[in-house]
Amino acid sequence: VVKENKKVKKLGVLPVIEPSWEKLSGAPLEYMMVERGFERSTLEEWEFGYDPISDRVVIPIWDDQGKLVGAKGRSYKGEKLRYITLGNKQGREDRYDFDTVPIGELVYGIHKCDSEKPIVVEGELNVASAWQKYTPAVGISGGYMSETQAEQIIRYFDGVVLMFDDDEAGHRATMRGLELLEPYIDVAIAPLFPKDANEMLDTELRDQVQCSQSPLEWRLQLERETI
Repeated sequence: VVKENKKVKKLGVLPVIEPSWEKLSGAPLEYMMVERGFERSTLEEWEFGYDPISDRVVIPIWDDQGKLVGAKGRSYKGEKLRYITLGNKQGREDRYDFDTVPIGELVYGIHKCDSEKPIVVEGELNVASAWQKYTPAVGISGGYMSETQAEQIIRYFDGVVLMFDDDEAGHRATMRGLELLEPYIDVAIAPLFPKDANEMLDTELRDQVQCSQSPLEWRLQLERETI
């Protein structure tokens, strides 16, 4: 249920695209199932595919209404540049039948999430992995929450549990999330933990959510661990 009473703005209308990629098979499929631990049903549900142009796993990107508006490519061969935004870029030769989309303005998985208080993680694979482990989640691309992403989260949810990486960048992302979200909705934070959602066991992920802390408790734990 969308909360119209909250003073937030909607994301501008993005063009809907048609999927032009292939089904996962071979080495990309093996990477997603063996190395990343995804079940075939999860890969099908989230419509992961393969892009022969960039030779990457395709991560489809939807808007908050469930319309397909873009895609990212994930390396499966250990390349230094792990993620790229797929699509045509201004000033470059067109290779796709769709343009790049502002990934940093979208909340991944928000169209699927009917939980009142999901976890917010970094990265699309962590979102899909959390759902596979029966934990509702949405995600931001990269470690910096934009105002537009925060506005969508505020609009759709009563509260969230922030679960970013336990490193300097993740701590900054948590502080940024608190700054944007805490004045409007209930915000809890998962305890500091050396794994992300994709790496955690099912029980570890559930424990992280159940043991979520208040912003004050999290700040105190962070201070203790950085002394």
